[in-house]
Amino acid sequence: MLQQYLNVHLSHGAFCLCILTNLNQLYSLRYKKKYVLLGVIIPGPNKPKNIDFFLFPSFHHIAALQHEGPPVWDVFQDT
Repeated sequence: MLQQYLNVHLSHGAFCLCILTNLNQLYSLRYKKKYVLLGVIIPGPNKPKNIDFFLFPSFHHIAALQHEGPPVWDVFQDT
């Protein structure tokens, strides 16, 4: 996964976005709106001092899904 970090400044305030893209996709599809995920929205008018504080929970959940997989109910085994 690739993270792209950008600051967005508005007239009312500012926030930072962390965008996640899947690098296993074909290059022609990789940056299409359908395949780009918004990872983190960091509020505040100033640039964050420690971006890892905001990114760690997202990466923790992604790692748990890769390791354990999402919970699935099997109708045939009733589990």
